[in-house]
Parts: sequence; C-alpha cells; structure tokens
Amino acid sequence: MRKLLKSLRFVIIAWIGFNGVISPLMAETWECDLKVGKRQQLIPSQITVKFDEYVQDILVTDSIGLKYGVKVSRGAVSVENAKRRSIAWATNGLAIQRTPDRAFPYYGIELRAVVVKKTRKLTLTAFALPRKVYQPYNEIAMGHCKVTK
Repeated sequence: MRKLLKSLRFVIIAWIGFNGVISPLMAETWECDLKVGKRQQLIPSQITVKFDEYVQDILVTDSIGLKYGVKVSRGAVSVENAKRRSIAWATNGLAIQRTPDRAFPYYGIELRAVVVKKTRKLTLTAFALPRKVYQPYNEIAMGHCKVTK
C-alpha cells in the first residue's frame, strides 16, 4: 500500500511539474500587424494569437475587439499543414451605441487568418455579421506576423 501511495505521489508531482514548467514552453504567440485602408472598418490593425499546443486552446486579441470592449476571443484551427496554418474566430457583442456617429452597424465580425509558415505573411478576411437592415460584406487585408515561443 505504501509503495502504491509513493508511486501515486510521484505521478502527481510529475504531472504538476509538467503542467507548470513544460506546458508554457510549448505555447506559441503570433503578433501580427496589418495594413488597413481608410475605408476598412472591419479589419483590425493588430492581432495577437496565443496557441497552447498542450491544452489545444487558441486565444485571440484584436484591436477592433478591444475598441468595442471584447478583450479575448476563442479561436479554432481550420487548416494545419506544412505550408500554412489557418485560424478562425468571431468577435461578437459589438455595441452600435459606442460609436458617436453610429458608423458600425454590425453585432459581430467573423475573422479568418491564414499565415504562410515560411514567410510569416498573413492574409486576413473579415466577414461582417450585420444587423437586420444591413447587407453582409467582407474585407481582406495583408500583413506580417512575428512568432515567439
């Protein structure tokens, strides 16, 4: 019985050590800057994407979401291969009342980012989730990412 408890204690300590020390080392962060045109209101100028391979979790922060009070969004990997990685996320809960000219008639934005692994070039597509009377549309922007581990 004592041997079982000692081995169980070792397993618990090893598991805690792995989660506390090794797991943060497996995390990867993208810091991306985008070229935003004058008439592009859906495209964020900056994106931060944090991947945790161990937990299979993706947290995305973008400048549009921060502007309207959405701090972090959860993302999902849609394509992963040797050449590129694609992720998708949605920034929901954008309040129309927060802009003085009411120029943002959408309750959310669906975003899809594709990063070429070799060159770190980013292509971002933003799809507007319109309110009842507005037509849906999308915008595309290009940028570059820096990857840190």
